[in-house]
Amino acid sequence: MWKKNIDGEEYFLTKSKYMNGIQCPRLLYKAVNMPDDIPPPDEATQFIFKQGNEVGEIARQKFPGGIRIQMFPWHTITKRTKTAINSLAEHVYEAGFLHDEVVVLVDVLRKLDGKTVDIIEVKQSTRQKDEHIPDLAIQKYVVEGNGFKVNKTFLMHLNRDYVHPGDGDAELLVMEDCTDEVNEHLATVPERLAEMRETCELNSPPRSEIGPHCTSPRECALMPECWARVPKPSIFNITGYRKKWELYEQGVVLLSDVPDGTKLSVSQQAFLDSYRIGQPIIDTQAIQNELGKMEKPIHFLDFETINWAVPKHEGMRSYMQVPFQWSLHTLEDGKLEHKEFLWDNQEDPRLQLTEKLLDALGDKGSIVVYSSFEKSRLNELADAFPEHRDRINAVIDRLWDQLEIFRNFYTDAAFGGSNSIKNVLPVLVPELSYKDLEIQQGGLAMATFAKFIEMKTGSEKEKIRDALLKYCERDTLAMVEIHRRLAEL
Repeated sequence: MWKKNIDGEEYFLTKSKYMNGIQCPRLLYKAVNMPDDIPPPDEATQFIFKQGNEVGEIARQKFPGGIRIQMFPWHTITKRTKTAINSLAEHVYEAGFLHDEVVVLVDVLRKLDGKTVDIIEVKQSTRQKDEHIPDLAIQKYVVEGNGFKVNKTFLMHLNRDYVHPGDGDAELLVMEDCTDEVNEHLATVPERLAEMRETCELNSPPRSEIGPHCTSPRECALMPECWARVPKPSIFNITGYRKKWELYEQGVVLLSDVPDGTKLSVSQQAFLDSYRIGQPIIDTQAIQNELGKMEKPIHFLDFETINWAVPKHEGMRSYMQVPFQWSLHTLEDGKLEHKEFLWDNQEDPRLQLTEKLLDALGDKGSIVVYSSFEKSRLNELADAFPEHRDRINAVIDRLWDQLEIFRNFYTDAAFGGSNSIKNVLPVLVPELSYKDLEIQQGGLAMATFAKFIEMKTGSEKEKIRDALLKYCERDTLAMVEIHRRLAEL
């Protein structure tokens, strides 16, 4: 049975499943009827959830004198909410309501007078997003279905202008009144719920056509399943092409079917041409000219960073990319040397990371990076530690971006339309990969570091330290081997 019981009443939707239904009927069906088919959140996603919980804790401090409704036991949550509302508490946190077979939890319910309340939804974003409106609307629909009048609906989110520790006027969290927008969406809720009921009552999941909704408001967990029928490569591998869905609606999916004369950028056309001729398009002379500008010894640098929602250290903003690790390979006269740095506690890593890096780089040689990411982080470190600005600026002047080679002089359809190092490496250096590593992508490295710095010294922490070091080292080794392949052209 696809319906469940709570406090003796049936329900089939929660707020999150309502949002699933807005994004995709197939996702809704599986969330309600076949939840085991939806992959569980990975560690990187769990880290995001944990940060959301931290923002929620801070938000509750803004509304003192409240009662928090614990989620468990789930089957009595609405009953416990009613008890809290009938108390003298000014606010109820995580208040649970059931109406029209929908259950919602309200982050902060502000009691005004009698049966009049405000709804405050807390988000860890730094701005209001389109998906926040239906999120608030379903809450208002259910709360008012319980006999309350909702006076205002607010969105509370992180303030992008806040700088830790907040000694200025800006506060970490700000509120936006979304009442008018929520009321506009509210009128559509009954019809949407009726459609969602029909979907959930089907005998099998509905077939959903792929579309922009697959990645909006976030990448759907069912994408591997729904996109399995899309050939690789396809028109969706044409990076930055904004009219791909128009082509898809015309029945064009294969790259070979892209009509002649389709307006593409230079790089997009080069990708298509590479696919059609079945080989890379390489400007060997231009690459050699660029390589010839490098000064020895050649360093290869990569940062790993963490972007906390709630800034932890002085001068930080929400989601600021904070370096906690670097790997540095140095190639000189055919010899390869490796140095590395990894922070291991909850204090600010930046000053020691910066000083160790400056010493390791010295004052000679080009510094190979992959994208402008390291340059941006170095500029931020210079702002944070002006006493090192001159030395950091000297390092920035030595940067050499390997990604620019693939943006401008080396196009291969085998990269799949992406010039990221993880797409380029298996094509140019197939014998080197990330598959043997415990950590294989940056999001997991970030989540692992967050756990690592909270751990006590011991064998488990050393195991994680080793995994983090190996991942970052692989990034710079990848650049070394790509450099060698380019030099052989």
